[in-house]
Amino acid sequence: MTASSMSKGFFEFVKSIGEAKSKQEEDGIIENELHILKAKMGARNVAPRQMREYLIRMVYVEMLGHDASFGHIHAVKLTRASKLVDKRVGYMACSLCLHKDHELMLLLVGGLQTDLQSQNQLEVSTALIVACKLINEDTIPAILPLVNKLLNHSEATIRKKSIMVIQRFNELSKHSVTDVADKAKRMLCDKDPSVMGASLHLLLDLVDESVADFSDLVSSFVSILKQIIEHRLPKDYDYHRMPAPWTQIKLLQILAILGTANKTASEGMYEVLHEVMRRADIGINVGYAIIYECVRTVTTIYPNTQLLAEAAKCTSRFITSENHNLKYLGINALASIVQINPSAANEHQMIVIDCLEDKDETLRRKTLDLLYKMTNENNVNVICTKLIVSLKDSVDVYLRTQLVEKITFLAEKFAPDTIWFIETMSQVFELGADLVKPQFAHNFVKTLAEGIVENQEDEESEEDIANYAADFFYQILLKNVKKKGAKRVPNILLRIISWVLGEYGQFCTGKPVDAANEEDDEDDEIVALSPMEIIRTLWTVIEKQGENLSTRQWAMSATCKLCRHLDEIPVEIENIVAKYRLSTHSDLVQLSHEMIELCKERELMNYVFDSSSVVDDIKVDAHLDFLNDIVEAQVSDGKRRYAPPDEYDNVSDDEDKQHHGSTLIFDHHSKLTDLESTLVPKHDPVAPVQEYGGGLGAVGGGGGFGDNMGGMDVADEPAVVAEDFAVGSLRAPGRSGFGGKKPRWGSHLEEEDNAPEEEDRGVEVLEAAASKYDEPVITVQTYSPKPADRRDPVAVPVKQSRGGHSRELSEKEKQASMLFGGDGGVPSRKRKARKKRIIKGGKGGTPSASGSSSPKKGKKAGGKRPAARHMDDEEEEEKQAAAPQRKQSAADDLLNFMDQGSGGNQAQPQQKPAQQAPADDLLGDIFGGGSSNVQQSQQASQPQAQAAPADDLLGDIFGGAATGVSAASNNTAVSGGDIFGSLATTTANNGGGLLGATNRGFAALKSQLNLQVSSFPRSHETDQILFENNQLQISYFKIFKQQKSTLCVFISNLTSNVLSNIQVSVKKDNAMCQLQFGFDVSSCIPKPNLRNATTAIISSLNGNATSCQMITFGLTNPAQIALPCNIILSINNEILNIALKMSDLLRGTVITTKEFGANWGKLVAGSYALNVNTGTASIPAYIERITKRLHVHHIESIQNEIIAAGNLRSVTNASLLLPILIHCKCVPTQSYSVIIRTPQANISKAIGLELQQLLSS
Repeated sequence: MTASSMSKGFFEFVKSIGEAKSKQEEDGIIENELHILKAKMGARNVAPRQMREYLIRMVYVEMLGHDASFGHIHAVKLTRASKLVDKRVGYMACSLCLHKDHELMLLLVGGLQTDLQSQNQLEVSTALIVACKLINEDTIPAILPLVNKLLNHSEATIRKKSIMVIQRFNELSKHSVTDVADKAKRMLCDKDPSVMGASLHLLLDLVDESVADFSDLVSSFVSILKQIIEHRLPKDYDYHRMPAPWTQIKLLQILAILGTANKTASEGMYEVLHEVMRRADIGINVGYAIIYECVRTVTTIYPNTQLLAEAAKCTSRFITSENHNLKYLGINALASIVQINPSAANEHQMIVIDCLEDKDETLRRKTLDLLYKMTNENNVNVICTKLIVSLKDSVDVYLRTQLVEKITFLAEKFAPDTIWFIETMSQVFELGADLVKPQFAHNFVKTLAEGIVENQEDEESEEDIANYAADFFYQILLKNVKKKGAKRVPNILLRIISWVLGEYGQFCTGKPVDAANEEDDEDDEIVALSPMEIIRTLWTVIEKQGENLSTRQWAMSATCKLCRHLDEIPVEIENIVAKYRLSTHSDLVQLSHEMIELCKERELMNYVFDSSSVVDDIKVDAHLDFLNDIVEAQVSDGKRRYAPPDEYDNVSDDEDKQHHGSTLIFDHHSKLTDLESTLVPKHDPVAPVQEYGGGLGAVGGGGGFGDNMGGMDVADEPAVVAEDFAVGSLRAPGRSGFGGKKPRWGSHLEEEDNAPEEEDRGVEVLEAAASKYDEPVITVQTYSPKPADRRDPVAVPVKQSRGGHSRELSEKEKQASMLFGGDGGVPSRKRKARKKRIIKGGKGGTPSASGSSSPKKGKKAGGKRPAARHMDDEEEEEKQAAAPQRKQSAADDLLNFMDQGSGGNQAQPQQKPAQQAPADDLLGDIFGGGSSNVQQSQQASQPQAQAAPADDLLGDIFGGAATGVSAASNNTAVSGGDIFGSLATTTANNGGGLLGATNRGFAALKSQLNLQVSSFPRSHETDQILFENNQLQISYFKIFKQQKSTLCVFISNLTSNVLSNIQVSVKKDNAMCQLQFGFDVSSCIPKPNLRNATTAIISSLNGNATSCQMITFGLTNPAQIALPCNIILSINNEILNIALKMSDLLRGTVITTKEFGANWGKLVAGSYALNVNTGTASIPAYIERITKRLHVHHIESIQNEIIAAGNLRSVTNASLLLPILIHCKCVPTQSYSVIIRTPQANISKAIGLELQQLLSS
């Protein structure tokens, strides 16, 4: 529409929109326009020309994001106009403003039916266009018969649009369109090329659904494609001298589907595909698009030598181009070709390396996909290294998830040995963290266990995998303990570490894995680390990170397994068990009780933990013969015999009615399909190793590797016979050293379906083809001093230097050689190989005759270690007696355990047990051992707690150190650093346990909190009870400091038992309210362990004791407050609501009367007035309520008028402040007339409603 055809009002409207300087100004203009349109459209006798303009203006308004639904009905009415121009404007407005499920569609369908039968082809064409967009599944039957008739229309345009409508109907509802295949085939033979081209879109959908029904059309598609490239179509279909390029691409896509795994069909395509590639190579972009589609087709159909060579040549032109778009196409095409011929990428190895370092992130990602697809046993090391570097550097969650899956799959399928697998997967677990799926961890555990078993049974293997795995994962824990500011160990990695140390902790020596000690190199015996040392280190990391209860469950399981190597169960273990016997986690409680019982029966414990259940063969009784008698008894009583899922269709109707009555029978989806035919190169959903079933013999001791303790749900997985799919080994058949007779991990993914004999030679043809068109190369062999380690020579293209002498390779060329030449298969390690040696049991932490733990016994298939590594009991005792005792330094004694009189420490005098752990003791004397005098003196010299500084807006929200020392540091409170708290059960004579008082709530802590609470206003004089049962009492009040408000939550233990791991979390229930929470850790009693800013864990709460948790809250943006809003407290799964009031956030503003008057007129837009009639009205009562309960500042009283001021302040940005002015006129003993002014009327109203309640009470 030109400016001359627009009315003046429309022209001014468009002009004003373009000149608007702000969104608010634009919204005001549009709102005014909406009022004008609504009035003019609703007028009588509106001329069609004017209505057309109104509808266009309506579309423009909706395009700008405003609702103009009042005009939709006028658009539907205009579709019934007699003039074509009016009808087309009406249809245009409907297609832009309505959707296919709109309530006005029923009115529109009638008009469409009329127009589809019109003699005017323009009306018919318009109706077909609208039908594609607006017809839904329910209205298809009303339109479809008319569309079918139009397939025979004399005009090609109508036939083309009709077949497009049929395709749309087929997408919406396949069962609604009958004989769609016949219609598509008929339109393919249409004499008009445009109709034929439109039918290809429908045919592509149909061929993708059912290839067999259209295999007879291969010759037709080939003939059409040949005619197109020979320029037999009119010149109108050419695009930059390329004949009908989009039709060519669509035909190539159809041929690719029809030629997949079909040799006969593919042979009919070879000639035309070669000709298409030749003719499309004219140096324009659309030609490159056709060539790329040809490459994809050639690599999809049954392989042909010449075509693959031609595709590789075309790909070379793409990948060597300076244009990034063409290079991207080349990488994509090369990724398709390497699936058929891996050596095709050798020519472009340097370009691929350059693409990995390109600034274009999209190109880098696509190159990583190429490397993933070309991975084999020779280059898996260097490719996985590249992928891990990308995983480390990337911040895109989607890309990181994909990289985790790819690295895991490659490591499982092509791992050269178990140690490389351990190192690679540990990096994945550390970097991927929460992105790692639980099934990956299960597969890792299973693969590692089987690799260790094979290593132990292989007498020729020199490396000790069990010793390496235990030391490797133990070092991860040790670094986290010793290194300040160490990164958090991911939850899933911590669970794996717990499992490995539980299973193979007896082989752990505690030595670094990066290099072997020279002095121990020749020793045939080494001393294992004490199981108690492993247990301490594990629980130190667990408590340091505040892991969830599911992870603690895995740690408890590891503790149980390590205890079997101890001669006696020390008191430290008993304290840990006693703590978790009272946990809220049912599995932890069960594990604790089971461990207590197993410790009483040591023979039973050794039997339960005799061998790793992860490698045990599971025997399945598929016939369940023991149920035959029960089944026959039920059948004899008239019950129906079970029919397998595939026999339900054969049940007669009478029998079905007899046994099922009127109930519905749903089809079973449990039919077993051909598993091999459905396997794709993705991670195999293997069942978890063994889920926790309540017993200590479970692999992980409980839960899955994911956050949900149930692990993977495998109930719906089809049963897989172990003989058919060997998923535990990492090496190819026949390889020595790592692995055995089993196929390597992931080898079953390479199995093909049983194809017909003529199609079964595809791989052979392909291998023969690769040798014919590869470039001439020189075979390079690398000398290996050990014949057993020599690999087959790898063909690598080599360029001769001008002087005839080979030059030294650059860094990029070395990388390329490893990627494409196969030098990266065996990882180079800086460590020395750990040879198999006798590992003597470490000191168990309790006095014993031998001081050693017996080696783990196992069945033949369960991973028994070689006989050379075992000793008779007498020989073992003699050697241990003769061996020097392991000396422990103070640095090694992480938990002050050396102070206890045991083992090698008996010469040291026992320290008197300290009353309290020092503040800087991270574990707070976890097992109840004595602390040194120096520590006690440091504790005694610590100053008393100080209040948080005024500029601390949200307190210690992220758990940082507070100023001074917390109030919990005095002699009557538990140290904030005591993570475990007191593990021993408190007695009734303990005077209240944790906090030394028998009172509940605030009364129990009044003496300790007096300085922090009494100097500030608070919502209630004493704490208000929110919840109470026979175990807990929860109460609260709020205190109002100048910069922030604090919610004081009191948790009282009403029992005499210790409560462990009490979780306290806080949130809001109104997302529109910009409220922020944080824990003031420095003021909490006891100090909790922060999981995040809004969730804390109280390690333990003694019997009859009380805890106080200080939760600060405030607004991040005072202009964005929404009421009603509740503070939601969650304490041990109890959900409690505390209402948020405006008075919780208001603070007084000290200004003068003059300043009040100057600002009063500026806030008139946000005024709210109220009148409260009460017989108790008085000026002193009003002042008392607004200052003490509303928390605003009283400025002045002038006769019977009172003025006050306050503000809402941001807790994150001190410059954000919202002013509040209040004026009240008091008529004593009668009423209050109040006016509240703020910048926003809704905030004024919220304050007014609360003030009304205060004045009425």
